[in-house]
Amino acid sequence: MILIHKRQPPNSLTQYKRECSDSLNRGVIRLLDDFSMKDSLRRQLAEEQGYLCAYCLQRISADPLNTKIEHAIAQTLQPLKQLDYDNLLLCCKGNEGQSENHQHCDTKKKDMEIKYNPATYPNIEDTIKYKRDGTIRSDDQEWNQQLNDVLNLNEPRLRVNRKAADNALINELERIQGTWTKARIDHMIEDLRTKNTEGKLKPFCGILLRRLTRHPSYRDIGHNN
Repeated sequence: MILIHKRQPPNSLTQYKRECSDSLNRGVIRLLDDFSMKDSLRRQLAEEQGYLCAYCLQRISADPLNTKIEHAIAQTLQPLKQLDYDNLLLCCKGNEGQSENHQHCDTKKKDMEIKYNPATYPNIEDTIKYKRDGTIRSDDQEWNQQLNDVLNLNEPRLRVNRKAADNALINELERIQGTWTKARIDHMIEDLRTKNTEGKLKPFCGILLRRLTRHPSYRDIGHNN
């Protein structure tokens, strides 16, 4: 999970929110279902997230067939926030239709709460650590429980994919071992934080950023958790 830099809300969403003020105050939910510019909203969310799922960081598109617009704070918990732009994230389908132990992200989360919203908590990346086997974890016990039980971000396939991305970076760092400089590592970090010409970030960049920001300039690469 990485910090999502939100844009200004689309004018169409701001206007729709005004039109729905009475319904919001009455606690009506699922108002986004009737938003006529939902596809445009989905595209903006995908673009600002670098076409990565807000939670697991695997590649997504703006296609409604393989993404869902997620409410970080569930509509059922706080209906007034359901059209707040900072509360809207774009997520993968999270193995929708499979058994619950393989579901993840919004599909697993449903209406449960999470402690941190990656679009509003500026230090989100500092709350997360990774093991060499691709496991995601946190020293914050409540957040660690939610990463596992609410978002299921250690679903086996996600863990394998994170490990593969991490191993590829480790191999690259070993290849350039004799030419390490702080400037070079800073450049690699900047590349991971910068969208490419298609507006995309690298899948699973969270574990890669964690690896680089704790590069051997700071500690031993082979034993980072």
